[in-house]
Amino acid sequence: MTVYDKRASGFLPGEGCGFVVLKRLEDAQRDGNYIYATINGWGISSDGKGGITAPSKIGQSKALLRAYQKAGYSPHTLNFIEGHGTGTAVGDRTELEGIALAMSQHGEILPRSVGMTSFKSIVGHTKAASGIGAFIKSVIAVNQRILPPTAGCKEPNPIFDTSAQCLYPVLTGEIRNPNEILKAGIFGAGFGGINCHVAISSGDAPANHLKSSVREASLLVSNQDTEIFIMSAFFVEDLLERILILIELAQGMSIGEMVDLAAKLAQENQDSLPIRAAIVAHNPTQLLDSLVRIKQILNNHSLTKGEVIISPEKDIYIAKEMKGDRIGFLFPGQGSQKLNMARILVQRYNWAKELVNQADEWLKAIGIAPISQFIYYSLERAINQEEIKEWSQLLARTEFAQPALCLTSLIWIRYLENLGIKPVVVGGHSLGELIAFYNAGAYDEKTLICFAAMRGQAMSASSENAGSMASLACDQVTAKSILSQVQGYAIVANINSPNQTIISGDRSAIDAAITIAKQQNIQTNLLPVSNAFHSEKVKNAAEYLQNNATIPERLTNLAVPVFSSINGLEIKTGINLQEHFANQVISQVDFISLIENMTAKCDLMVEVGSGRVLSGLVSNIPNSCQCFPLESKPGNDSDLNSFLAYYFVHGGNIKWSELYKNRLVRSFIPAAEKIFIENPCERNFNVSIDYENPEQILDKKVGFQTMPSQLAINNEELETLLSSYLTERGAFLAELIKADLESLPFF
Repeated sequence: MTVYDKRASGFLPGEGCGFVVLKRLEDAQRDGNYIYATINGWGISSDGKGGITAPSKIGQSKALLRAYQKAGYSPHTLNFIEGHGTGTAVGDRTELEGIALAMSQHGEILPRSVGMTSFKSIVGHTKAASGIGAFIKSVIAVNQRILPPTAGCKEPNPIFDTSAQCLYPVLTGEIRNPNEILKAGIFGAGFGGINCHVAISSGDAPANHLKSSVREASLLVSNQDTEIFIMSAFFVEDLLERILILIELAQGMSIGEMVDLAAKLAQENQDSLPIRAAIVAHNPTQLLDSLVRIKQILNNHSLTKGEVIISPEKDIYIAKEMKGDRIGFLFPGQGSQKLNMARILVQRYNWAKELVNQADEWLKAIGIAPISQFIYYSLERAINQEEIKEWSQLLARTEFAQPALCLTSLIWIRYLENLGIKPVVVGGHSLGELIAFYNAGAYDEKTLICFAAMRGQAMSASSENAGSMASLACDQVTAKSILSQVQGYAIVANINSPNQTIISGDRSAIDAAITIAKQQNIQTNLLPVSNAFHSEKVKNAAEYLQNNATIPERLTNLAVPVFSSINGLEIKTGINLQEHFANQVISQVDFISLIENMTAKCDLMVEVGSGRVLSGLVSNIPNSCQCFPLESKPGNDSDLNSFLAYYFVHGGNIKWSELYKNRLVRSFIPAAEKIFIENPCERNFNVSIDYENPEQILDKKVGFQTMPSQLAINNEELETLLSSYLTERGAFLAELIKADLESLPFF
């Protein structure tokens, strides 16, 4: 269900039941009971004038106002509201307006103050059970001090930006201090305009038995939009048989079980088998469709040695005895930064979080602001799009962008290493060259982060005659022709591809070049940079780095070959690193030559870091190998899965267990084998009888797995058994029968 989403199109039915045990607070405290949560107030309203199912914001707001009047505190103090959330356009809008209306009755409230979440987004509309389900979920949430996210909300309802601006959809979830007392509201609505709202707050310290097997921070990012499903076989016939089995297994599978099946297949994979296939799917329907398509491909096509088949949609990958797994790592430069880049990894893995914290400490030690505060934001809490734009502009500042991008690439390098993926060659675009040198072993992580921060500060230093840069959608020959027609200082700074050239120089000269390019119908873009990088305009920064850069003086041993973005040539050991990087700041970037020379050393490339700028450039360079982004947009897991699928069928071996580490993965059970509702009274009794001592049956516990044949006894044995039973239980049965007789109407 798309609850609180602008695409809301109706609810999906669900089934369920639940109950809770309530006790007066003072009685529970007196008796020493553990308290999960406290009910502080409740309110009921009814407004059925609009019809059986038509909601009313006024009627709904009355329930909230009555609940918090009883609770004795303002709804402004709530951390979240577990909403009714029908997932319909009218229902969601009316509910949010009703809540906002009640909030306004308690005075002015700051934007994005109270989160909205919904039980129905997880299990659908369970009708009569939806209220108790939402209540139980909320009790667990306030007990564990967690703001639970709403599932499936990708494009929040526009009303959050207008009349319900005091609210926000909880998209990523939030973990609070275990000593904090969380307040929540639970709202439910029924037929005929009946509304109910309950106000609760945290009780005792978080209950350990309610904690997940996966730590909360990882659990909040466990779900993904896509999963990768891999298969391998010795013969095509074996693969076809496996696919037929998978088609049966996937029938009736829920979207939440996709990771279970994906992990099962990864665990069963055998790297030694010559035929490999992979599917990247968003949902069970797409998975089934892809399995059927692979079956059709294999039935209609004879797969030959060294052949690779990739679907136009890039969701199916098949290969036989393919060996093309030499990887080149490409590292992005300034301009690729994005808010929350690599956030999923940082939240899922302790090592990534620790690396971010360590980078902050390294920077603070040299008098530079911690970089994480400029990268990671709760975007759903932004007041409006303008605030998000301001955060993006802050991160784009050279002094912040450069260490932030290096830190992000460090995280991805470590993650790929954990997956067993290492490069045979490395290179970077401008700033990315700093990371390439690190990856090759020129210096350590601390040196990289501090050097990147120093470089960023030096290049962002204000200057009265600071220049500018622009992108021209043309080759370098055309760009040089344009520059020859302008007055002032302007040069070709980056030869990015046959379709893109970056120019740099005096502001007036760059403006004039843009005008000429537009007259020739060449697309242009003035870049948001603080100066004219890769030109004489940043000569002072180059001199500063040569004299002050805290990096080793000489390049000694290299673990893998490094190619320079200056001229595309392989770097030789023994060079002076300060001189190299000082010269790199003012030198032209020849990205085309870099890619051409790296292509000769590898079979595929991966853009290790944020964005897909380099992947796009590589695709426009003739005869270059395939280049994959890892995260074109923050949280876009399909990029990583597509790369892994391609790498896998090309012979790459992956530590699949690392891919599913710190994710909620359960044993996969096909829908056909599940028992959703079972009456325990219909099970067989497991009773073992000692015929020598039949009275011992009274002391035995009853099980449910024994076959009926075990209860087969003859008449003599039955008489002995009943005699023993009546001797033991006769008095009790007499009292029971007497009480029953007294209740009958004819006595």
